[in-house]
Amino acid sequence: MEKPADLGAAGASLWDEVLSDPTLVLRPDEYRTLELACRQLDTISELRAVFAANPEHVVSGSMKQKVINPLIAEIRVAGESYARYMKQLGLPDDEVRANQKAEQQAEYFRRLANLRWEKNGD
Repeated sequence: MEKPADLGAAGASLWDEVLSDPTLVLRPDEYRTLELACRQLDTISELRAVFAANPEHVVSGSMKQKVINPLIAEIRVAGESYARYMKQLGLPDDEVRANQKAEQQAEYFRRLANLRWEKNGD
């Protein structure tokens, strides 16, 4: 599948990075999920640029009251959507990260076993 022509810089970069792995084969639905993740990344980039132009954390609301800048919430929501798409895509970790995760899990289970051993030993 070809990269959508209307992706922004951030989305296009993600598309290229994900598909640069020649061993990765995506199904049609996974291409769509990748496209959604790329578009969400573009949205985050655009929202951050708007916020950077006027980086006020507190702004005036509709009744002139002080409120948190709505861009902050929109950036957070867009980031959560992006993370969901990437998780749904389920890209494999690189070997280094996979090894780190395995070591962390082994340490976690070692600690659990030691706690159980200590508890049963009393």
